[in-house]
Amino acid sequence: MARGAKHNDAERHAFWNRVEERLGTAVLGHGLGRYLSGEADPGPLYGLLYCTADALYFHHFAQASWFSAFTANSAGNDDAPRPAREREIEYRIEFALCEQLQQPAPATRLQRWFGRHDAVYCLIRTGLGATAFVFSVDHRRNEFADALVTAFDRAGGPATDTGRP
Repeated sequence: MARGAKHNDAERHAFWNRVEERLGTAVLGHGLGRYLSGEADPGPLYGLLYCTADALYFHHFAQASWFSAFTANSAGNDDAPRPAREREIEYRIEFALCEQLQQPAPATRLQRWFGRHDAVYCLIRTGLGATAFVFSVDHRRNEFADALVTAFDRAGGPATDTGRP
């Protein structure tokens, strides 16, 4: 194993240890993905998806371009609200407040033939006026998707439904 790979593994391990320490519980799975809708901020936003035994988390890291930094300062208004893309954002969706997890439909042969198949998930929240949290996972089958389904089912959610939101 190359020296850089060992260093990256150590950094990755330290990062997830800090996350678990902050949350006070183990992270069961993680992966890259996109928040699409369901919260106050408009999507899509790219970031980390991770789950614990009782919740799904989405963490978007601030991304500011040199141009947006220049235009904000030139206007002389540093207190102006920044677009979601330029802010660090973390959402926590408790499984206890959700009634269903909709998984993506399996890819068709045509979709597999032509490449990427969006793995769009939808956590349906309970209650009047509740919104669904819609997100996608970069890879159809990975440790995060499996951990999410297992954690949601164990948290008392109903059997997951395969279908598109």
